[in-house]
Amino acid sequence: MESGLRQFCFLIKQPNTSLMKRKFTISLLLICSLISLKTQAQNLIPDSLYADQSVLHYTLTFGNLTPTKLLRLSGQRILMCGYDIDPTGATGHDYLIDMLVTDFCGNHDPSFGINGEVRHAFDFRNLAYDFALQSDGKILTCGTQASSNAGSGQLPFVARFNADGSPDTTFGTMGSVMQRFDPAASGKLNSVHQLPDGRIICGGYSATNINGGTPGIGAMRFFQNGTLDGTFDGDGIARYDINSANGTFSQSYLNSNDLSLVVTGVRYDPSFNARFITICFDSTGALMSTYGNAGVYTDAFYDISTSVFSVQLNNNSIILGASLISSSNIVALIKLDANGQVDSTFGTNGSTLINDPMLINFNGLKSVGGKLQLLAGASSLAGNGLIIQLNANGSIDSTFASNGLQLIDFRANVSGNQKMVNYTTLPGGETLYFGQGFGFDATRLTNASNVPHISLLNSTSFTTTGIGTYQWYFNGVLIPGATSNVYGFTQNGSYTVELTGAYGCTYMSDPFVLTNVGVGEVMLNASSIYYDSENQILVVKNLPQEKSSIKLYTAEGKLILDNVINEKNGEYSLSTSFLPVGMYFAEVSSSHNRNTHRFAMIR
Repeated sequence: MESGLRQFCFLIKQPNTSLMKRKFTISLLLICSLISLKTQAQNLIPDSLYADQSVLHYTLTFGNLTPTKLLRLSGQRILMCGYDIDPTGATGHDYLIDMLVTDFCGNHDPSFGINGEVRHAFDFRNLAYDFALQSDGKILTCGTQASSNAGSGQLPFVARFNADGSPDTTFGTMGSVMQRFDPAASGKLNSVHQLPDGRIICGGYSATNINGGTPGIGAMRFFQNGTLDGTFDGDGIARYDINSANGTFSQSYLNSNDLSLVVTGVRYDPSFNARFITICFDSTGALMSTYGNAGVYTDAFYDISTSVFSVQLNNNSIILGASLISSSNIVALIKLDANGQVDSTFGTNGSTLINDPMLINFNGLKSVGGKLQLLAGASSLAGNGLIIQLNANGSIDSTFASNGLQLIDFRANVSGNQKMVNYTTLPGGETLYFGQGFGFDATRLTNASNVPHISLLNSTSFTTTGIGTYQWYFNGVLIPGATSNVYGFTQNGSYTVELTGAYGCTYMSDPFVLTNVGVGEVMLNASSIYYDSENQILVVKNLPQEKSSIKLYTAEGKLILDNVINEKNGEYSLSTSFLPVGMYFAEVSSSHNRNTHRFAMIR
């Protein structure tokens, strides 16, 4: 979206293009200006070598996907995780666990599941809220499992899959364990962790239902085979009881130093206002007496939603975040130190409110180089994720992207559910973003375009942009030995070049067609292009009688302008004053001829 929007905004401002002959309203110009400010993001541009023109969409024929986790696997692979609801009943299940494995290029991994895809339910419904990798490559997940829609039967579960995506039948019952916090309570597990010795610990909550049960926030610890670890609070289950517990989503964090577990969540005060709460269990399952107030922190500042997101910092402090009930555009943040005390260096007395009209669907927090990032959706732009970056003290980091805000366009023209889940930086410096537009949506951004674009080097040779390895084709047939960025042509026809970049990702150029004239006439009969650097004007002479067009490319091959030339048998001029300083290619073409001119934009 970023590159296309910038191109659109450039075009409506140019004085010498046919687009200027159209009438644009002031409101359209204002919209363009406002959105352009929001979309400028540290010079990141779509990486066309990833998936389909830089974007991967994974959807189901029947079923609505909700992404929840992004993980890096061995061997340059990515694991995208979540769950879906099957409204048709075609699968025989209500909710199912979903996993997709791709390589860094966006290609499905055939060694995982069926063509890289796993869609599985251990019962009538499985909602998977968290995923984690074991040291042996197996995949843990947790959430809610049930045999029906009855509220009393919605139980916490933890499950394990083998590295190839098949259920690990050595764990629990056919790969899954359902476990109540007490004999009657329903509930869920929201986070799963593997301990250094292989045991598994999960954080979640219990809830009352028509059969009873005690509400509370707690943890469960299991041995590697899925049986409860009785050394954890006597029976493998620890819980802090409160008058009412809830949490559409919450998270827990393991302290690697003492193996204590901090579980976040929501509790309700006597007026039924939702408040932040954190509980810290030590490695035996007892409340950690040195944390908060005898193991518990709770606030009375904000009336929040029931989805609490948090992030653990390097010093084991955490930051809690949730949207306010009063407005989904406002996120409340509180920072707690490793001892569960409010950190007064953050915000105002340890808390702050982030208010932006573009912010919806707050979906997570991420710590990056001492900065804090809010992951969310963009309210005014369908299919766009949003990142807001804060300084360590809770203030907006105005040096990040555009005044602290970065849009991530998943190119999914849907509204309502768009959001960011997470992102990862690849070894080559590219960034892979994962979120929700249609379903599982990912896009890869890079600092520089690496698209192959063929242009005439001279009257007998082509050259191409792009960094990597090259393979030239003539009329769709591979040309043996043509593996340089320069190729000398000897006959008319259609020429393309395939670029292979990092990780083996490939991209085929647009065809460059030589037709109807002898090779020696390609340059002689084509229109001539002259650049007037003093006045910043491109001049095209010797225009053909037929309709022609002019395209402008960056030195990396990124198309930034594509205009029709209506003039015939004459001269055409185009102002380049809107271009930033740099090197560019101008290409003038008709159905019979094409000519390219390289020029430098200076000021």
